[in-house]
Amino acid sequence: MKALKRGLISIIGSIAVFAGSVAAQPVVVAGTGDPNTDVPAVQAAVDRGGRLVLMGHFSFDRPPTTPAGNPYAAWSRCQRAS
Repeated sequence: MKALKRGLISIIGSIAVFAGSVAAQPVVVAGTGDPNTDVPAVQAAVDRGGRLVLMGHFSFDRPPTTPAGNPYAAWSRCQRAS
């Protein structure tokens, strides 16, 4: 009976270690230099969360999506998401 419990505990521990190592893998985004590709790719990676690695040349040369006249727009957007 003790051997069965030890085996079960070791299997659960192994699964937990494996799941932790898979979750720790970084998301790598390669830049293209095209803002129409780079901006959505980086935003999608940031939305997933976790560790993000940017490689290559990125261009973010696009007009902002939040109007410049409202300095609290980004803050209020974060508050709605919570």
